[in-house]
Amino acid sequence: KKKKKKKSLKWLYFSKRKKINRLMPSGGKKRKKSGSGGSQVVKKRKISNKRENNINIFEEVPFEDEENKFEGFIVHKNDDDSSEEESDEGFDLKDDFSEHIMQKKPLFDDEDESDEEDEEELKGKEFSDSNKKWLKLKRGNNEEEAEESEEEEEEEESDDDEEEEDISSVLSMAKKKVEKERRLIKEGEEDMFETIQQSKGEKDEELEVEYTKTLFDDNINELSEVYARIQEISRILGNFRELRQPGIKRKEYVEKVRELLGIYYGYNEFLVEFFTELFSIQEAIQFFEANETPRPVTLRVNTLKTSRRQLVQSLQARGVNLKNIPWSKIGCQIFETNIPLGATPEYLAGYYLLQGASSFLPVIALDPKPNESCLDMCAAPGGKTTHLSSLMKNTGFILANDSSEKRIKALVGNIHRMCVRNCVVRCGDGRELSTIYPNHFNKILLDAPCSGLGVISRDPSIKLQKDLDDINKCSLIQKQLLLCAIDCCKPNGIIVYSTCSVSVQENEAVIDYALSKRNIKIINIDKTINFGTKGFTSFRGKNFNPNVSLSKRFYPHKNNLDGFFVCKIQKLDVPKIKFSKPQAPHNNNEENDNDNDNDNTNNKKHKKSYSNDKNKNNFNRGYPNKKKNAQIKKKKKN
Repeated sequence: KKKKKKKSLKWLYFSKRKKINRLMPSGGKKRKKSGSGGSQVVKKRKISNKRENNINIFEEVPFEDEENKFEGFIVHKNDDDSSEEESDEGFDLKDDFSEHIMQKKPLFDDEDESDEEDEEELKGKEFSDSNKKWLKLKRGNNEEEAEESEEEEEEEESDDDEEEEDISSVLSMAKKKVEKERRLIKEGEEDMFETIQQSKGEKDEELEVEYTKTLFDDNINELSEVYARIQEISRILGNFRELRQPGIKRKEYVEKVRELLGIYYGYNEFLVEFFTELFSIQEAIQFFEANETPRPVTLRVNTLKTSRRQLVQSLQARGVNLKNIPWSKIGCQIFETNIPLGATPEYLAGYYLLQGASSFLPVIALDPKPNESCLDMCAAPGGKTTHLSSLMKNTGFILANDSSEKRIKALVGNIHRMCVRNCVVRCGDGRELSTIYPNHFNKILLDAPCSGLGVISRDPSIKLQKDLDDINKCSLIQKQLLLCAIDCCKPNGIIVYSTCSVSVQENEAVIDYALSKRNIKIINIDKTINFGTKGFTSFRGKNFNPNVSLSKRFYPHKNNLDGFFVCKIQKLDVPKIKFSKPQAPHNNNEENDNDNDNDNTNNKKHKKSYSNDKNKNNFNRGYPNKKKNAQIKKKKKN
């Protein structure tokens, strides 16, 4: 009992009360005869020694209401003259408990100290009028009563021991029964689980058959059903070993997904097959979803006329909500506007140009410096050309070339509006420039014409129009333009090749072809552009040069940009090859009678004979035949 902790106020009260009852001779209860022959239970209560001495330790108070037991415990002061009556001036146990709780003190003192003090008080307590009723001894011999009390105590102890033994036996029997019941329950659960699994397996097989029928069923009424089937098949293909259904191959799932993707997103069969080979099924779905939403509207600040901070302030004053692009120093993204951005005074004055953010990337990779000569081979409509001029600070020289006369007008208009003074415009085929300007330019930008598979969000007609023939035609033109650009560049010069397509035939295959034809190398652009994915080194069984992985790809579903490809190339310095001068052969028709001629005169005669000789079979790659020389020497000696 000493090790017990305080659990609750009621438990503390009743545990204390039991200790008091043990000290009382009558066991804590006393039957008092009433006038009607009934009996009432009388309760005693103990009070700590800290109270005054004139308070009765125990007082008999009858309980008439069992519900309000706490209200019946009242303690009175001990007055000799006053009769034993219940006084209103007492204290309630509930109030006592509440005081201890509010003061955060223990309700009772230490158990050991309180018990010892109570025993000492009871032993030293003398008879009085107030306690004579229960302290008064009965007539009889004290020894007999002591023996009887000892016997009673022994009987009680034996009864307690027997009760404890009985309780322990009952508990052991109950434990055994509980263990048996648990075993039976486990066995029953296992049997039930087996039967349930068997029934479930049968049902699952039936459901799988029905499920496969619904996945591969051709009867489709709504697009929502198509989208649900696409998502389910993509989930199965993502974890094919565990989720695949027996009897169905991976090819069947892929063909069905391609068919559903063409129906839902509106692509032709070739493009669906092409994109599902370029990406995984899950990533292809993300690519198709990204092409359904337009890319954010962006503009480029013309640093020749203003700064980005000033332009942002002026446009915000006009009610335009815009924000700076983090990876560019001259780009801004527009979120909301109440005015047409192509008709503001700032636009007409040439302070900015509406341009896609992906078009910034090739010029950032090229990084032109002031006083350099640059070539823009496909310049229209002039966004990249004006960007080059702003980075060069209107110094140096830029040749802007384009083959379309209609697009040249837009190019010239933007050049004038953006206040570009170091640019010359040419309308002609870019493949002819290598013969006009060989090894002439420091830096060349080639934004080659392409199939446009990266800008489907701008032109949805590409979904049905483009085919493999279009891609092959574009790749052929791109290879010719890239070789021409390399020939126009100075040794150790820089060429940047870019397209707005995501096809491998127009990007990595073109770079690999140029590496095999020219003395060039690919430069890493991670320092200037620190995002994007690496280029492919193999596709559809074709392996490319490992350095092609240094190029960068940008996707709409990953970077929120138009599909773009950028590669930076450096032209290496070609070493000069030293050729040895060939010795001119001797003409057979000439005969020199003078044997003492000098070698210089002989060499001149040999050159003349070499140029006039019609029988070139006598010479091996410009060198004279040894046998003929020996014959000539013999004739001279003779």
